[in-house]
Amino acid sequence: MLRNLVETSGAHLGVFLIGIVSSIALARTLGPTVVGEYALVIATYTTIVNIVSLGVTVSSGTQAANNPSLLRPLITHALGFAIVIGFVPLVAYIAARPWIDATLFPHAPAGLLLLGLLIVPCALFSNYWGATMIGINDIAIVNRLNLIASAVSALAQALVVVFARPDAYGVIGTSLVSAVATNAAMLAIVARRHGWRPELDRRTAAESISFGFRSHLGNIAHYLFLRLDYYVVDHLGGPTALGTYSLAVSLAERIWMAVNPVYSVVFSRIASSDPDEAQALTERLTRLACIALAAIAIVFALVASFALPMVYGDRFAPSIGPLVWLLPGMVAYGGSWFLSLYLISNARRPEVTTIIAWGGLVLSVPLYVGLTWTLGTSGAAIASTATYTVILAATLAAYAHATGKSRRVLLPNRDDLRLITSSAARIATRLGYSR
Repeated sequence: MLRNLVETSGAHLGVFLIGIVSSIALARTLGPTVVGEYALVIATYTTIVNIVSLGVTVSSGTQAANNPSLLRPLITHALGFAIVIGFVPLVAYIAARPWIDATLFPHAPAGLLLLGLLIVPCALFSNYWGATMIGINDIAIVNRLNLIASAVSALAQALVVVFARPDAYGVIGTSLVSAVATNAAMLAIVARRHGWRPELDRRTAAESISFGFRSHLGNIAHYLFLRLDYYVVDHLGGPTALGTYSLAVSLAERIWMAVNPVYSVVFSRIASSDPDEAQALTERLTRLACIALAAIAIVFALVASFALPMVYGDRFAPSIGPLVWLLPGMVAYGGSWFLSLYLISNARRPEVTTIIAWGGLVLSVPLYVGLTWTLGTSGAAIASTATYTVILAATLAAYAHATGKSRRVLLPNRDDLRLITSSAARIATRLGYSR
């Protein structure tokens, strides 16, 4: 497991650095207004992807972890689901385009959302494919492909923006081409490494949709409140305000990169282990995640005031306030990940996380509108942090109820600090940096 963790951490670090460099280049070249325009489109198609996915991402990973021999039908179904489901939002948008543009996207350039919706089928298949490969524990190839795809996409965006289209169309158009190329690479990889060929299995498909949909109701709420703030800020403040706010959100969410590799590595282990082992692992990982995320958040907050304007330019100085307010919420939400993973994949109680997610959405709507109206982008950040904190508390309570354990088992202890120190030393040794 350590090898997978080291490789995954390295890949995520590479993606993180590529993302930072790319965001700096685009922000300094395009400015807050254009950044706000394409950020809204990206938020829209990513939200749609997760809403229309039917929970197949979660179910594919869980099925693959429990029965790797299902790889062929799972990949085949993923491709079919992505094609059929992925074009539904595009057709719906075309049918109601005048009304949607006037009500939801009054500031978006003409045709930009249409271009973004073409990415939906590609993004769906990418999610399904990645979850399935992680489920069979072929994490290394997922890491390599993510790293290569991120680097190529970032380079292509930079070239297009500098030499061809210095606007939101250039960014979204390049993202579409990169997504199609990545899907082609995914099919080639699974065919070569695992001998994949199209194979249908009605029972497996039915189980994917049945299990996935039970957890998916919660995902719908999750992704709505995750990006609801973008639409509120855009309507109340316009694209320039959204540009500075979206940068703050993008930077704040990058602290999750410290937890993402671990989540990917332990997904199949938590899903397939006996309850006692899965609970022990879940509790320790939750404590360690909170410690790591809090430490990173403190560093981010300390350096943001002078580093952000220096790196991104003075036009993005208004991002500082929202970034600082967002960080506690990112710690809280990241701390709930492993608890939710246990409830869904091992305890098989996705309805619990569904109720929590919808409760968070109901809470977030008045908070986003009221606080953004009165405090601007910092108000939106405060609303986000409040929602994430409530979700962590509710998920912790649900976990304690499901396992019969005290909530105190999730309080950090000295053993956790020793584990962090020893793990850091071992990872440094593996990476070749120890002396």
